[in-house]
Amino acid sequence: MTIQCKKLAAATLIAALALATTAALAADVTLYQRPNFGGTAVTVHREAQDLQATAFNDTATSILVRDGVWQACTEANFQGRCVQLQPGAHANLSASLNGGIASVREIATVAATPPATVIAAQPATPPRIVIAAAPPRVVLFKNRNFGGKSIELNASAGDLERMSNYANAAAAIVYTGTWRLCSEEFSRGDCSDFAPGRYENLGLLNGRVRSAELSAPGTPMAALPPKD
Repeated sequence: MTIQCKKLAAATLIAALALATTAALAADVTLYQRPNFGGTAVTVHREAQDLQATAFNDTATSILVRDGVWQACTEANFQGRCVQLQPGAHANLSASLNGGIASVREIATVAATPPATVIAAQPATPPRIVIAAAPPRVVLFKNRNFGGKSIELNASAGDLERMSNYANAAAAIVYTGTWRLCSEEFSRGDCSDFAPGRYENLGLLNGRVRSAELSAPGTPMAALPPKD
């Protein structure tokens, strides 16, 4: 192989690895100015070193993590007090951090796989796609627009009030599965099914949710575009 061919092969390999790493780290979070997802909101892709130096022009106190593991810090450039956040709705971080979020970044680790050695040209085989099953998950909120007290469920709850002294939700974030919310215990009364997504209000069920039943495992919310 000539020197020119070797250089071309090396450049192609580097470009492929860079593209794979970028795709693996492509994640985002939405930060909110006030607790319980209120006030001005901004969506960050991969990192923001100083939120106050952007159009957001403030620190954040609540955050919605759609996928990935993120680090949130009280000072710019990932300084000050920091926490690591898993996917979910974090309604008030200022209490635990004793301050607002000034910088965030994704901290997922990508393990590079060495390229296979090609012995001879073979017919192209479609890669096998493996989808890991995610556990069912829904978060119910007391008030519309994801405000007030919240509760997370990973299994059916026949009587929310008796189980956790919590009922009458008015908003929900369905991460995985299809959930049937009903106005009476054990899936009775008025019911509606909610697929993965963000529901700022529950329509006719606002303030009337008494039970939640997992009706289908479904597709995780990370595969869906966020709602405005």
